[in-house]
Amino acid sequence: MAYCHKREDLSRLQRSEELRGALKSSGRNLGDLTLDVGCGKGYVVNLLNELGRQAVGLDIKPGFVRGMVQRGLHGVIADGRELPFKSSTFDKVMCFEVVEHVNNPEHIFKEIHRVLREGGLSILRAPIASPINVMVDLIRGEKTHVSEMSLTALLLVLRKYSNRLHYKPILVLPIPPLLFGNTSGLRLIF
Repeated sequence: MAYCHKREDLSRLQRSEELRGALKSSGRNLGDLTLDVGCGKGYVVNLLNELGRQAVGLDIKPGFVRGMVQRGLHGVIADGRELPFKSSTFDKVMCFEVVEHVNNPEHIFKEIHRVLREGGLSILRAPIASPINVMVDLIRGEKTHVSEMSLTALLLVLRKYSNRLHYKPILVLPIPPLLFGNTSGLRLIF
């Protein structure tokens, strides 16, 4: 199942902010070849290119990938649970707000681990099952999460595929940033 927020500007803003934050907090500058699993319209791929990195976007929606390619970005149409790349291909793999939209998300984690080079870095963002997410769905007027996990369950699965795991819980309030006159949104980090 592929998903994009109803409002395109929120998806673009959210993914750009996520990427900048993830790269900053990772503190690692490994190679240039990055895969964005569930790339949507290619905001992360575009941003990585602007930062001088080589990036490939992968999404299950052909229209998204065709749009990326028309803009000169590298894109592949495929399911994140079966990545069409050789093992140990990428230095970094990004996966923002994807795993909660698919059945059996562990397949995505397994595939990310497979295509990541030894010592590579994967950056994942996924909501944790909570009553807040039910509220967010009501506010958005849509229900798109089919496999949210508890933090404990998510960490157990991730530990299968990583010998070093760093995570940072972030609470993103579902309030349009334009209400506050800024473009960065309102985030509480705890």
